[in-house]
Amino acid sequence: MILASLAIGLVMASRVEHNPKGRSVARGFQLIDELALDQPPDDELVAAAMRGMVGVLRRRGDAHSDYLDPIRAEPLRDEMRQQFGGVGVMIKIVETGPGGLLVAEPPEPGGPAHVAGVQDGDRIVEIQGRSTQGITLAEALDQLRGKPGDPVELLIARLPKSDSAAQAAANLPAAYQELLITITRQVIRLPAFKGDRRRAEGAWEFRLAQRPEIAHVRFAIFGNRTVEELRDLLDRLTQAGVKQVVLDLRDNAGGALDAAIGVADMLLPAEAPIVSTRGRDGEVLDTYKSSSSENFPELDLVVLIDRDTASAAEIVAAALADNGRAILVGERSFGKATVQQLLPLSSGQGLLKLTTLSYWRPSGANIHRHVDAPESDPWGVWPDPAGRVELTDEQLASFREWRRRRDLLPIDDDALPEDGTPPEASPLTADAALARAVELLQKAE
Repeated sequence: MILASLAIGLVMASRVEHNPKGRSVARGFQLIDELALDQPPDDELVAAAMRGMVGVLRRRGDAHSDYLDPIRAEPLRDEMRQQFGGVGVMIKIVETGPGGLLVAEPPEPGGPAHVAGVQDGDRIVEIQGRSTQGITLAEALDQLRGKPGDPVELLIARLPKSDSAAQAAANLPAAYQELLITITRQVIRLPAFKGDRRRAEGAWEFRLAQRPEIAHVRFAIFGNRTVEELRDLLDRLTQAGVKQVVLDLRDNAGGALDAAIGVADMLLPAEAPIVSTRGRDGEVLDTYKSSSSENFPELDLVVLIDRDTASAAEIVAAALADNGRAILVGERSFGKATVQQLLPLSSGQGLLKLTTLSYWRPSGANIHRHVDAPESDPWGVWPDPAGRVELTDEQLASFREWRRRRDLLPIDDDALPEDGTPPEASPLTADAALARAVELLQKAE
């Protein structure tokens, strides 16, 4: 859970000035800077000091505070804003084959990478003439992103799809073709939601093919525009005849506190409790309630959660469950109930992501899983008894691979069989939690 902050503040700076320990740190920096035989760069001294202080917090059980140097800080800022200047590709690090980067998903339709001809499965060998071998994800994002309108040159290695299967069967080395592509960066917007499947033109279809009155809404980001996007999406879905919605919070690690509160506010009746926050000594600092009558009272809701549902996603799940607004389906959530403020350091020195608050569900029950807490402790958000769907590690890996493949391939509704079943596996066959959600919604009709 992240709470954005514009400045550390004069009061905090003043307290450090009057703290002998704080003055000792400043004095140590001064002495090293002025007297060390091998003078290190100031930026490295600052970064080392920040990592050392955060390390103390981590050893004391705070797993979520962190120091983000400028290269790591900017992608987080972009995620919270839900937009950045870039080329519009999802990448991941690879250690074998040409280059160090793989285009992991088809580029967004109409985006700069899509227009330039980049394809999923492409290897990015060079960025602006610099090899990507051994590159980190933060470094790659820093090089790919930039000012909209500026060009970036990529050397791409591509394995012709017609050859790949035959080569694999014959156990032959892959014969990649190299392409030099220049892409003009544009403003890339990160959508907050994904649907059940992609349409032929690449846009998301949220309604289930077999049950078009049910929508499957997968949360991708809790950012600055999540609430606005959800309201617009639900307006469109209800106008299209949707009466029931599955809100999918699986694999969602959270985001902005304000976004979580806004989502719950939109779906709850007036004056319903959403979440409370507590400070260092357990004192309740704020209690948030819904501000107006629910905007979509006619919608039946089911919320999907799993072992990786965390933070902002847990707030939404707990608020809807505690107020009787939604049924929870899946397995116990991750158990992260602390708020991190993003505190800018001096210009160009990155961000301190600092745990400052804990949050508690409307019922007052604990969510947070403390370090080394046993499974028997009451942490996390639990599904309803009728909604328990627990997967083994092998079943989860198989499901995620199925979901990844389904997200890659547009599905033409006009080409579906008469029963609406997509060509490979229906989501109601491959996705046990979604199938249980649909079953419970049918009983609620």
